[in-house]
Amino acid sequence: MTSVNEVHIEETINQPTRYWYIDGIPETVIGGVWLLVSFGILAAELLRDQREFRDLAAVFIYGTIAIGLLMPFVMPRVIRRWKERVTYPRTGYVEPRRPSMAVKIASISLFGMMAFGVVLAARSGSFLRGWMPIAVGMVASGSLVHVAWRMRAARLAMLAPIIAVAALITTAMRLEIGLSYGVIWFVAGAVCLIDGLLTLRGYLKAHPAPAGEER
Repeated sequence: MTSVNEVHIEETINQPTRYWYIDGIPETVIGGVWLLVSFGILAAELLRDQREFRDLAAVFIYGTIAIGLLMPFVMPRVIRRWKERVTYPRTGYVEPRRPSMAVKIASISLFGMMAFGVVLAARSGSFLRGWMPIAVGMVASGSLVHVAWRMRAARLAMLAPIIAVAALITTAMRLEIGLSYGVIWFVAGAVCLIDGLLTLRGYLKAHPAPAGEER
């Protein structure tokens, strides 16, 4: 049986995590980046079979890879700068918690599954490649549900399963592997962006900027 003290300890541990997401800025930035990734994937897939646009398709492919490589370094800086202008003047600064080992393993697993899916896609006779999009969609959806639980964010928890549904639909429709990934990342990005913007709007209404603080 969980004691009252254990509940308070858990709440204290999770408070910095919830505060980090209180303004919706992290979800907005992550959603925007995921949408960029999805646009790159979809554009490359739609253009690669047209001879006159193959070079352009390659540009989208390399651009998407570059975004994926730069994302862990650029996103935290963008989020921090945005918070410095919007959040800290309103509700102060709280040191964000470092990602736990479980979060790091989940992130590595997600991107590892994507890379594995790309390799399988190159093998026309591979049986597993058809199931990779749904696996990625389930992992992405589950990760957002876990984050929503840590944040106590009911709206994000309700939106996150849409990613899994999109993965199921793309698998049932037997879309090309690249198109499936593009659709899944588009849905994931849209979910994060919508939740982030709605959260940010509510935060700005609840916490007006102090006079002369925000530039």
